[in-house]
Amino acid sequence: MRRIIEKLCGIEFSKDQVSRMAQALYEELGPWRNRSIEQPYPYPVVDARYEYVCENGHVESVGVLTVKGVNAQEYREIIGVDVAPGEEEATWGAVFADLLANEVCRSGDWILVPFV
Repeated sequence: MRRIIEKLCGIEFSKDQVSRMAQALYEELGPWRNRSIEQPYPYPVVDARYEYVCENGHVESVGVLTVKGVNAQEYREIIGVDVAPGEEEATWGAVFADLLANEVCRSGDWILVPFV
């Protein structure tokens, strides 16, 4: 991560500085993930991509699960993000349960269309 930030910003950062920046991002992400949204998102678009992370001193691949919603004006907005070891049914179920619990979406608002 340090190399990416250095390349983007053009200056060097220590490991401690990178850790503090990452912590600040996590602190901002929490309230965003737990927000309540007033408008419905009738068309969720779900996807996962895999990224390598350093966890407990070793590198492993994790899934970054994203849920985008298409609003009434037909714009896509990211309405949910989570990190999980994989894409099991229980994992996606937890993502949707969080969105429903935070009233980001109501189950009656959704039309699910499977991708082939």
